[in-house]
Amino acid sequence: MSFKTPTKSNLATGAGYAVGAAGGGFATRAVVSAIAKPANEATPTGDELNKKGIYHGLAALLGFAGFAFAYANNAPSLVQGAAIGTAAINTLDCISTFVKKGDIEVPNTTAGKAIKNGLGLGCACSDYQNQGTAERAVYYPSLNQPTTANLTWDELRAMRDNMVDQRGINPLLQVNDNAWKQALSA
Repeated sequence: MSFKTPTKSNLATGAGYAVGAAGGGFATRAVVSAIAKPANEATPTGDELNKKGIYHGLAALLGFAGFAFAYANNAPSLVQGAAIGTAAINTLDCISTFVKKGDIEVPNTTAGKAIKNGLGLGCACSDYQNQGTAERAVYYPSLNQPTTANLTWDELRAMRDNMVDQRGINPLLQVNDNAWKQALSA
């Protein structure tokens, strides 16, 4: 096989496929996400994930059929690319949804981790089923502290005492124990 220099027509066709694929994938992902939006996105139920996976599967089939029709009728590369993007993105999203739900098991090996990364599931933050476990228990106090601007010192002390968790540790004092002691002794 010898490589030839691409012409302007080849570049335009390639750009049409690329732009069409990005646009088609983006648009259908947005539509499916809007239609199958779970009540609580942080912890979707199994039925909500099933619904989302099925919609992504249907959109992928629509993309495959759309490409078949567009290709058979010599449609512009932009239209063919949109159909390819719709099929590709929604196929990956469908598989990703069922892996996330646990219907498809992915082994915890190097290859399994590569598959999860490819599906966008390599980060523990996207695994809603492991929330609260040791690997998910990350404390970000600056994002979690209540607003205390209009509270009196007695209300602040009561709030502090109420925030003691099961281990007897005050999460606000984890940040800077001395700052609280100094503020409360004033």
